[in-house]
Amino acid sequence: MCSYSVFYSCRKRKCRAQQDEDRPYVKKPPNAFMLYLKEQRPKVIAELNIPGSAAVNAVVGQRWKSLSNDQKARYFDQAETERRNHAKEHPGWSTKENYVCPKCQHAVHTCVHHCTE
Repeated sequence: MCSYSVFYSCRKRKCRAQQDEDRPYVKKPPNAFMLYLKEQRPKVIAELNIPGSAAVNAVVGQRWKSLSNDQKARYFDQAETERRNHAKEHPGWSTKENYVCPKCQHAVHTCVHHCTE
């Protein structure tokens, strides 16, 4: 797990490399839990009046664990649909495009010095 300063500097490098290449940052498609979290977060905040996202996320995580596989299936199907739509909108895109080689500050997918495909 990264410390905050390491994580922050990694994000800065990511954004800087994206800006240098004049390419927009493309988010990964959401997984099933992220879709559930997006749907449930406002409900949990209104229901329990909990400040802070960590506490809300903990409650939503517990609720996710308590769902049956049949209830989760809806979110997995939705995530698969999102993944397919993402693939159509961004053909050939890989998560590697959002990361930077830590040794030479090039985008990982274009780095010929340190990163191998």
